[in-house]
Amino acid sequence: MWQVYPQSVEGSVYEYNVGGYSQTEILEPGNGYWIRFENSGAQDIEGDPLDVLNVEITNGWNLISGSSFEMELSEFYDPDGLLISGTIYGFDEGYISTNFLLPGKGYWVRSTGNGTIFFNR
Repeated sequence: MWQVYPQSVEGSVYEYNVGGYSQTEILEPGNGYWIRFENSGAQDIEGDPLDVLNVEITNGWNLISGSSFEMELSEFYDPDGLLISGTIYGFDEGYISTNFLLPGKGYWVRSTGNGTIFFNR
């Protein structure tokens, strides 16, 4: 985790799973995280871009991230129709409804069941 976000506050990375938040040090593509920073800023991330990403979701609320590219909701592939329309939220000093995902950001999405959604660029 420190290699990706060296300015983050130690011990401040949390993921969301059914039942609540838990502290973690491992970042997985497709998962979203709460990470605390003392100061605002930007971070360049090096490596191969993620242009195809399969994200496992569960019934209820999920904290996810997208691929390496900005994507509109119409670009998600949801073969089982699990995503509930109008329930994708980002965070910017409060929760905001959104129609697209930005690289490096986490988003809340609500699902009607367990399954996989796909981001293909």
